[in-house]
Amino acid sequence: MVDSDRALQPIVIGSEELTTLARLSIPERYLVGVVGFASMPESVFADLLGAIGTGLPAENADAATAELQKRADGLRNQPDLLKVVAAVASMQNTYHEAHVTPAVFGKDIAEALSADAPNMAKSVNLSVLTERVVKIAGAKRIELMEEKIRSLQAEVEREYCCGRILTDVRAAFSEDPSTPPKAMTILHTLRIGYINDVAEHREFYVALENADLVDLKDQIERALAKSETLEALLAKADCRLFE
Repeated sequence: MVDSDRALQPIVIGSEELTTLARLSIPERYLVGVVGFASMPESVFADLLGAIGTGLPAENADAATAELQKRADGLRNQPDLLKVVAAVASMQNTYHEAHVTPAVFGKDIAEALSADAPNMAKSVNLSVLTERVVKIAGAKRIELMEEKIRSLQAEVEREYCCGRILTDVRAAFSEDPSTPPKAMTILHTLRIGYINDVAEHREFYVALENADLVDLKDQIERALAKSETLEALLAKADCRLFE
């Protein structure tokens, strides 16, 4: 749930040391779900907790939502339940990775909503939100395979965003720059755009010669061939492949 590009920081109160998340943020795609989670009637929230029961493994939020509605009639007409389920699953994942107490995590989520979406937070009882986050943190998990895969894909220092190869001719001039050059070279510049571990866009440039382009092409073709081999193995093992 959080873009937990954030280190855990200790807070010392008297002789007690607590751990809290710094700069917790809620991605925009989960904001409606968090508000819906905080705003649902108490009886519906109780149905949600009861329906999760001993846990709920599912491929994605749609499948988890359908299963929860089968388990509890009170969830069938709940608005934005799909978004609530996605937000709850993400909150649970973040909590289990954060190594904080449920009380601290609940407080952090309420503060994050106020900071990230102050207008939406006005419609929410933040005390209720905090209490419910504490309860959902201690409950069995909604485990979405899609979210686990997304998390694995994001566990890198730099994530590729875009690329471009710029090609130009560079001339070797003599001491007299007014004299036309007698020699030139073709130079390629590979520009790689990426997202770093704090969700910032960055770029870097690499100079390439023709031989480097051929080598890069060979490496890409080899990687694609390995990918095809692995896809075939996964298909034989009846293992779902997520892109």
